[in-house]
Amino acid sequence: AGGILGFWLYFRFKGNGISFKEQIRYLDVAAYTFPFGWLFGRLGCAMAHDHPGAITSFPLAVSLESEAARRYIRLIYEEAGRQAELLSGAELSRLGFHDLGWYEFLFTALFLVPVFFLLGRKKRAPGLYIMVFPLLYIPARFLLDFLRVADATYLGLTPGQYAAAAAFAVLLALAYSGFPSKLFRGDL
Repeated sequence: AGGILGFWLYFRFKGNGISFKEQIRYLDVAAYTFPFGWLFGRLGCAMAHDHPGAITSFPLAVSLESEAARRYIRLIYEEAGRQAELLSGAELSRLGFHDLGWYEFLFTALFLVPVFFLLGRKKRAPGLYIMVFPLLYIPARFLLDFLRVADATYLGLTPGQYAAAAAFAVLLALAYSGFPSKLFRGDL
């Protein structure tokens, strides 16, 4: 949102002579770089364990072997009103918790960055990266939200999942309609 606001301010006050088509090209360059920067942001979240999820025996989970880790996850479950779901100390110490920041880091490093790197080596339509990043990221984020502990759910989904589904539907409709190709052919 901050980046979009920055672009809007720039185009509004400094880039008055830049056509809408050229503005899309500028945004596309920024969208290309986004996964590379996102990688470092997600690494920070993973290191700080900012996004703890449900208790699990999944091999990539953050271990609850240490007392500090168990205290942390107890606090998260307590704040969510779900402390009754936690196991006892000895059983809990053999498990871990899903770290959504860690999983997003892995998804970005192992999937998004390589895809964008490969796309950057090919001729592409302007606006492609603006569409590709959310179309690839939204499904992963939608699935990861099922692992959240503290988020409220309505009919089984978090507000973020509803927003993701709506955004994904709009982006698919735009992609299916041929946008932004129509924009650059002058059809819009």
